[in-house]
Amino acid sequence: MIVILDHDENILEFLDDADASVEITDTYGGYKTLDFACELTNVHKDEYLFKQGNKIFLENVLFVINTEVEFDYVDNLISVESEELVSELNNCEPFYIADPRYSRYVSGNTLAITKNVLSVLFDGFYIVDETDLPSVSSNEKLVTVNGTITKYDLLKEIEKATGLTFKYSYSLENNKIVKHVSLLKPANYGVTHNKLLERVIVGENTNKLEYSTDETKNALGIMPIVKSEDSSNVNYSRILKMFNDLDINNERVMPYYNNYSFTKEEIIDSAKKLYGKIELYKFLPDTVRLTHEDTSLDVGMSQFLDLATRVVSDISLTDVPLRVVESPKIVNSTVLDCVFSSDEIVDLAFKVQEHIAKSNECNSNISTSHGLVSFQWLVYIFSEYLQTWKKVVCKSKDYPSLNKTLPEFVEDNVRYIVDTDNFEYMPFMYTQNTGESNKIPYSSPMNPPDTDNLYFDVDNYISESYPELVLTKNAGASNITITVTKQNISQNTPETFFIGFKDVNLIQDNTDITIDFSKKEIKFMKFFETIEEKEVEVTETVQNSNVITTNMMPSCQCCGGKVAYKRYTKTWLNKCPWCGKTGTLTNNPKGVYEGEITCSMKKGGCDADYCGYCGGDKGGYPRCKNKKLTPADATTETTTKKTVQEVKQEYKEVVASDENVGDDATKIRLSDILTENSTLDSFYGDVSL
Repeated sequence: MIVILDHDENILEFLDDADASVEITDTYGGYKTLDFACELTNVHKDEYLFKQGNKIFLENVLFVINTEVEFDYVDNLISVESEELVSELNNCEPFYIADPRYSRYVSGNTLAITKNVLSVLFDGFYIVDETDLPSVSSNEKLVTVNGTITKYDLLKEIEKATGLTFKYSYSLENNKIVKHVSLLKPANYGVTHNKLLERVIVGENTNKLEYSTDETKNALGIMPIVKSEDSSNVNYSRILKMFNDLDINNERVMPYYNNYSFTKEEIIDSAKKLYGKIELYKFLPDTVRLTHEDTSLDVGMSQFLDLATRVVSDISLTDVPLRVVESPKIVNSTVLDCVFSSDEIVDLAFKVQEHIAKSNECNSNISTSHGLVSFQWLVYIFSEYLQTWKKVVCKSKDYPSLNKTLPEFVEDNVRYIVDTDNFEYMPFMYTQNTGESNKIPYSSPMNPPDTDNLYFDVDNYISESYPELVLTKNAGASNITITVTKQNISQNTPETFFIGFKDVNLIQDNTDITIDFSKKEIKFMKFFETIEEKEVEVTETVQNSNVITTNMMPSCQCCGGKVAYKRYTKTWLNKCPWCGKTGTLTNNPKGVYEGEITCSMKKGGCDADYCGYCGGDKGGYPRCKNKKLTPADATTETTTKKTVQEVKQEYKEVVASDENVGDDATKIRLSDILTENSTLDSFYGDVSL
């Protein structure tokens, strides 16, 4: 259905989808655009319906006609180009940093983004729903604007600063278009029980259900399996209705809101942080952080004072919900030089709570016997008191700047969404033992099978086996356990079984685990470490035994004065050329300066002396030429063949099945991969006809 509206969104006409050609894209500037064409039937009426400024509601999106409409009076055709309503923020009054409506959220050229700011920004266009601003740090909520900027460009700056994304939704209720906007993390665009429906697309073969290991907390839900040789007379609508009515499909818990709340200990911890900042800077910060379980939230000074005084005025409180409490608009105070007793501080707490109950705003000051105590000094007093629960000394001269700044920040988003683990409702029917093409009803949560007239050609959905379940193991996952709940039509209550995996660390990260329930077979990538033996050549260096190595200078008539006069390292065969004996050569036993090699008489030698550089006899020329030592190598390299072990690491595809036997390591039994309490069973109810 297509709805045509005027600029003020009064309905002018309803058109049938079949009477128009539409093309919607969402690639331009972050909002959707519409190319619309229909037949020109009545010139006067159609020119009234399709004119610049009018709007078109189609497929749950509201478009505005921002360009001239093209009327083809020859071919009787109307062509319209339009843009999603949010594009109007480009054409309306721009945002001005000095606009008094935003003054409390502006400091210089910096705008602090809150839900209240968004409500003013979208006034007249959208209703602001929940935001994920509580998950964003204070610095990320700040946007700098120099002068003016279009509101649409400001939205883009907000998305860029916060990392959040605006989501627009439209609905037709009581003949009125209702428009909502949310500022959410990209991951919060849907809820967990929509994941599977987003993955399954009409027209695709759905014989494979894909999940990752961090999504298996969501059971796969109900899918009928029809066993019949002849399905021509099967009442599929009745079967779908029966499955749709099972308890397992009606126990869905919708997401809900919870208030942020903090324990007494968590509020005291935030008081310590705040007191430390005041002592360091001598004035109040804009925010203080509170942490509860996995949640961290920056709250304003007025909200801290509310939490602190509730703890002091009622010490029995265990959880204190966060509220939206405004800061005072103006403050005044007298110079303080006094000590507040514990009783006086408790009395201050009651007065703060009385004032908040009446005005939803903190006191600008409280009159005491010590003088007027300003809002800033109240925050100081309770930030210190919550640490000691004793008297607090207040001296204005120690904090001259305390009253000069008035923090106005208030965290408006005091609630958060609690999502729940739900069963996925699978809107597809599988048949067994038949290959016939049938007109089988198509059912989904948005399209329940309430009548017998709902038919959809699902040739692509007919399967002769149970579908596969494909899990992708996330990197670092240490446990993979699937909880499966099934309920046949004849069962009063669902039954649950588990599929748990052993040795998860051996399954390759970021790869698929495929479970085929029909074959009772599991495929996955497993780590293998094997040791292989192979023969290699090894070269060894061996010190020669019958040699002598020296470091000496030239010292005979054959080489003296002919080479550089320095020390040289040489190796010689340990055999005397004169006496022919081996093992008698000795390294400089006579201690000469240049060094010499002597055939030692102690070893049975002849006492001949030889030059350490050239090996010649030192008895003069030509003896140094005729009698020389034999050069040799100090070491000898030998090459041998040796058997070594090599460790090989790799991933291989493994098939687990109870039919697998033998020594092939890639074919294992189910008990080798599944835990003892696992049941690999069909998890879809059977229908007997």
